[in-house]
Amino acid sequence: MNPAPYILYLEFEKELEEATVYTITDPARDDPDCVQKILFRHNDYSIEFIEPLTEHYVYLDHNRKWLRSILFTTMKVRDKTGYRIPFSFPSQRNDEPVPENAVKVYSDGSGRATGTGGWASVILMPDGKAVEVFGHEKNSTSNRMELKASVKALEKAASMQQGEKRTVVLFTDSMYVINGITHRLEVWRRNGFITATGKPVVNTDLWKELADVMEKIEVRCKWIKSGSDDEFHKRCDFLAGEESRN
Repeated sequence: MNPAPYILYLEFEKELEEATVYTITDPARDDPDCVQKILFRHNDYSIEFIEPLTEHYVYLDHNRKWLRSILFTTMKVRDKTGYRIPFSFPSQRNDEPVPENAVKVYSDGSGRATGTGGWASVILMPDGKAVEVFGHEKNSTSNRMELKASVKALEKAASMQQGEKRTVVLFTDSMYVINGITHRLEVWRRNGFITATGKPVVNTDLWKELADVMEKIEVRCKWIKSGSDDEFHKRCDFLAGEESRN
């Protein structure tokens, strides 16, 4: 099972002439002393934490860049009346060591100007066994193919595990996939797969598939540079390209 990310809620309080006031609450704590108010300025997109500072302040301040991105997104919402959304920050570091008995999954996607996309993955079991899965899709996008490659590989890896559940480490060059897995997926689930702007999450079908498979295995993500010399990443890139041209 994957550890649940630290979820907080952002709620609109009031609009000022040059700033917006929000409150941040912890759904697990029904305590007025845990409510942190913030001021988001429109001119320079700066964040001011309004005193009194709560126990969430250090966590929020440490992730100020991510919080600013969330607040910037909320500016696209015209009517903020009753606006309240869950949010979280990335919970995994790229330099975390890979467990010795982990299943390793390499995935990559490819999109063409024609709209045809290809995806491919290589699954490496701890005993050295390697399995390749790949496919293509019409009227697709690069992001969708990156995501589909990861979803199908993780599903396959989960089906291959016997006995004790092992950690699966996903190697991908897609931050779209990594950010989705490490902190956005649980937020989307809580919000009915609706984004902070009130629109349906893109590729909801695949994200729901991923949510299901992550109930069965623990997934850790590792970013790998696009065009890396890693033999398995290169193999995925080749297969995905071939599928997109199929």
